[in-house]
Amino acid sequence: LSSTDRNVIENKLQSIKDPKKVTTKQFLSDLASYKDQQLFNLITAGSPPSSGFDDDFADVVITPNYIRRVVAPQTCAISKQELVHLVKSDHVQV
Repeated sequence: LSSTDRNVIENKLQSIKDPKKVTTKQFLSDLASYKDQQLFNLITAGSPPSSGFDDDFADVVITPNYIRRVVAPQTCAISKQELVHLVKSDHVQV
C-alpha cells in the first residue's frame, strides 16, 4: 500500500474507533432505554397534579424532547421564559 492509501485507511479506522462519536447502535439503545423509562413512569405515576395559578410562572424548568436534545441541543429551551413570544411593540391598537 502507498502511504496515502494507508493514511486514508488509518483515518477511517480512527473515525470508527472514536469513542466520543455517537453511533447508531448507541442512539437506538438510548431510545429503547428512554422508552422503557417513560413506560415505567406512566405505569407507576399517580394521578396527574392539578393545574392551578402556579403554572403561569415563567421560571419553571421544562424538559425538552430527548431526540431534539441529542440531534440539535442548541434549539432546546431551558425555561418557559425562552418560549414566551415577544411582541414587536406594546402599543395598544385602536
